[in-house]
Amino acid sequence: MKKFILDHTPHAELLVLLAEEAAELGHAALKLRRAITGKIPTPTTEDEAASNVIEEVADVFNCLELLGVLTMENIDVLEDIQTAKLERWVTRIKEAQERDKAATAAVQSD
Repeated sequence: MKKFILDHTPHAELLVLLAEEAAELGHAALKLRRAITGKIPTPTTEDEAASNVIEEVADVFNCLELLGVLTMENIDVLEDIQTAKLERWVTRIKEAQERDKAATAAVQSD
């Protein structure tokens, strides 16, 4: 199946598809936020919106696989990058909390 697609789709067009699917994933995430918060009403339910996010993730993964970016050989590298990014995220949250705590203490001491 993948070979057929690769035989009939130029590499440059796969990059276009990746960009389109990534944009659709972004839109799906925003729609899910709307469904969760209800601040901007949508007829889409939270379950439908979450399902759409998963579908768009699958589309992005398909493009990445077809482009040879995501392979079984580099899945460990992907997991290592994910772990490092999660650790950095935690560090940034903790740093922001410390800055907020220091700012609150400074205001209270005035």
